[in-house]
Amino acid sequence: MLADVHIYDALRTPRGAAKPDGALHGLRPVDLLTQLFAAQRARGLEDALVDDLVLGCSSQVGDQGANVAQTALRYAGFGQHVPGVTLNRFCCSGLDALRYASAQVASGMSRAVLAGGVECMSRVGMFADQGAWFSDPHVAAQAQFVHMGVAADILATRNGITRADCDAFALRSQRLATASQARGALPSRIPVTDPATSSVLLAHDECVRPGTRAEKLAALPPAFAEVGASGGGDARACAAYGLAAIDHVHTLASSPAMCDAAALVLLGGPELASDLGRAPRARVRAFASLSSDPLVMLEGAPLALERACASAGCLPGDLGVVECNESFAATALLVQRRLGLREEQLNPNGGALALGHPLGATGALLVSSLLDELEARGEALGAIVIPAGGGIAMALVVERT
Repeated sequence: MLADVHIYDALRTPRGAAKPDGALHGLRPVDLLTQLFAAQRARGLEDALVDDLVLGCSSQVGDQGANVAQTALRYAGFGQHVPGVTLNRFCCSGLDALRYASAQVASGMSRAVLAGGVECMSRVGMFADQGAWFSDPHVAAQAQFVHMGVAADILATRNGITRADCDAFALRSQRLATASQARGALPSRIPVTDPATSSVLLAHDECVRPGTRAEKLAALPPAFAEVGASGGGDARACAAYGLAAIDHVHTLASSPAMCDAAALVLLGGPELASDLGRAPRARVRAFASLSSDPLVMLEGAPLALERACASAGCLPGDLGVVECNESFAATALLVQRRLGLREEQLNPNGGALALGHPLGATGALLVSSLLDELEARGEALGAIVIPAGGGIAMALVVERT
């Protein structure tokens, strides 16, 4: 358990659709972060209090290359003394940024740290960095790379998760996200404005589809059958796990939308409260980080959450809210089934299938959503869990203060 690491604030942008006509496409990653710095300042944070910025980003090339954390600090004119570092643990990057920041605070190396993530997928697409893990055939074979969508189908086949299960979960995500937007939930989302005119570009998560119907989902074709066959992932999985065939259950609807977003979380020790003139929102109880079978890739999340709960001295059933990243429908269903999570615990405002998944920013965005929901419900304990490429998985348990 981490002692005396507190979360004082967690602000995020809305998620913009990752397409040329998406609401946030015209803004650079540093533009989104600049608006979050301004929002933190508006809530009483002085630059001088911050010792570091730790930022997660998965595709670190182009607009997101060359240590985008440090670039954003200089671009925004925020704290010349703050160095800034960008890290990459794939989809767990934003959550890992919080882990690094928490370690700085817990060790006494830093008094206050901003941690978060950014990913503008309309400008820097997935796989844009051309990493050897997926672009070099020799390395990919040795590292057991398969496309993430194929890995999700392998996971579903191994765990008896059907196409009907995935369609139903996708519909659930859309309905919960639609209801959440209608009632104005999750107030820690800040509107994104045009830097030139100050007009609001986006005030809500753009990818939600309120009119989603079950019959439309049922008519969609499998999204990853062709790549599973042509890329060899199906054959390798069948040989490795003794399967007759891979059941390709995921469609575009039960896979997360790509999007643009950023988030910043302020962490510090208990003494930071007097500097800010306000109490912290939550305390960090525990992190867990692990790696599992790289071929099926996305099965590590249940174990990560179990380990984080054990470190925090609680059980999954004690958690008031669990934000499980919906990397695919089957990955979230696996967490729910293995850990026996109740419906009301899991992603009560919808998840990435409806809202979108901005890769390296997602973990930090989920901190914002988790704290908002814990406060709305009056619950004490909550958690975030994320599976990622290569078998990585991470979890965080927090306690509302």
